[in-house]
Amino acid sequence: MNNNVLTIIDALKKEVSTATTTYQNALKNAEQYADEYKLPKVEAAQAAYQTTVVQLKEKAKSKLEKEREQSLQGAAKTYFKTIDSELVETLTLLERTAPTKKELEYFVECYKDRPLVLRLLADISKKANLSIEGLTIIPTLDQTVETIDSSFSLALQGVQSISDVEPNLENLTFQMTYQTLKEQAEK
Repeated sequence: MNNNVLTIIDALKKEVSTATTTYQNALKNAEQYADEYKLPKVEAAQAAYQTTVVQLKEKAKSKLEKEREQSLQGAAKTYFKTIDSELVETLTLLERTAPTKKELEYFVECYKDRPLVLRLLADISKKANLSIEGLTIIPTLDQTVETIDSSFSLALQGVQSISDVEPNLENLTFQMTYQTLKEQAEK
């Protein structure tokens, strides 16, 4: 998972905490007034809180969507990284000459960040009846996109769970979302 997602959610959490503190301080200050003067101050504090939280949530959603698009573009770019003709010739020759396990392991190490090359190596390994670590689970682009989308969907769900009306940053949905994103970032 992308660490930038957690950074965006962290920033939102801090900003909403600040807005909550400001809101709670305004409510405490309003307590000193008589009822007829207190109500407008409470309403103003609520309106300011709601406006601030809505803006913060929209800003976070916008940043998350931008980060999602960048992640998808980066995944596609990595996945479809050009395979030059020399590499194709080498892989073709390797396939025809019944490669050894060490040879395949060397190529897997060299091209571990190139899923299409790994898929070709997996085919070669299968034809040679060799089991090579690193070639057993090669995510497709669809799986990579699904992983990216699920992380961003989770982050958006956490953003949505923050109430615009009353401070609730400690709600269970947000806390679970935050913890899950944190765990994904550590992997």
